[in-house]
Amino acid sequence: MIEMIEGINVLNQYNVNCDASGWIIFGIILFFSIFSASVISEYWQGLFYLLIPILMFCYAGKISIQLDHVEYQVTINENVKMSEFTSKYVVIKQEGQIFTIKEKEQD
Repeated sequence: MIEMIEGINVLNQYNVNCDASGWIIFGIILFFSIFSASVISEYWQGLFYLLIPILMFCYAGKISIQLDHVEYQVTINENVKMSEFTSKYVVIKQEGQIFTIKEKEQD
């Protein structure tokens, strides 16, 4: 567990992992796109060959965002400086007084 700013109470901690099912779906879509492009007219074939790289880059970009990280459910004391908090953590969601956060990525 990381060292939290004083005044942050950790309620829960869990690892978030990239799901491999997305790659399987992507592979199936790619296979059918290539297969369909090989049996249809030249016009549509050219369109599919342009569409496949675009889909690959979009999907790869989506997956690269979902790298493994640790999320924390926390409560924040009123003594915590929000400027210090936001410089160190990213708020993923908030449900009442419970925040789900993760550490900011170091550049």
